[in-house]
Amino acid sequence: MLRSNPPQTLQIKRFCLPVTLRCNLRCRLCAEQAPYYETPYHPTLTDLSAQIDALFHTADGIGLFDLTGGEPLLRTDLHQLIRYLHGQYGQRIEKLRLTTNGTLIPGEPLLESLRGWGDRVYVIVDRYRMSAKAQEAAQRLRGAGIPFEVREYTDNPHCDGWVDYGDFSRKHSPEAAQALFSRCMVPKLDFFICMVDGILFPCARARLLYEQGIAADCLEIARPGRTKKARREDLREFLSRSALDSCAYCNGLCADSQRFLPAEQLERSANGQKGD
Repeated sequence: MLRSNPPQTLQIKRFCLPVTLRCNLRCRLCAEQAPYYETPYHPTLTDLSAQIDALFHTADGIGLFDLTGGEPLLRTDLHQLIRYLHGQYGQRIEKLRLTTNGTLIPGEPLLESLRGWGDRVYVIVDRYRMSAKAQEAAQRLRGAGIPFEVREYTDNPHCDGWVDYGDFSRKHSPEAAQALFSRCMVPKLDFFICMVDGILFPCARARLLYEQGIAADCLEIARPGRTKKARREDLREFLSRSALDSCAYCNGLCADSQRFLPAEQLERSANGQKGD
């Protein structure tokens, strides 16, 4: 579980910011459920900046700040967000990471914004069977001197493949849900704290269950009527959770979880229209 260190500071060890839930792939087992939205989440740059401001108004710093999607490179203003993070909060972020699906090539404005972070930035290029531009994206990053990794999901898939978190039905008793929490890699890895619309969630699954009105493992980072001191205590308590209601509705991410073919594509998009 997350712990602030030293005690008087409030540090989030691992934080994910989905900058968009739009994606140019339609992966059946997408952990974010991106292809299943009729209108995927795609906040304005102003909205994202305000959410980030509220976060840093409460938290002292972040260890790993992960820019995720959807597909982040679909944002033409992504470079502006990265520059904003560096200019406003660069001294309070230990490392910035960007994950892309290998279907788009980073342009010069994005590369320049990443270079501003020096050796504190890291890019993951996921390579699936349909990631036709992964090699070219890697070449651009290498040429720009930006640290990166191509994460392989073809012949020898990373982590042996993806897991299926299941539908939104209840799967476990309270005791079994607690046991799943103890085995799941998400809390073992200090959670995948993510923020959408100014609400923090311990993982993407908790966000999806909240959207379904099933569970409420979440925290509004700028709750009205709360002092900064109270908000910090709220966040400290949120980061120290030792159980989640969401676990009762999830298959978990465990060492023995069944693995599946990564990025298997849906034949049709969620709204029933043919894909490209």
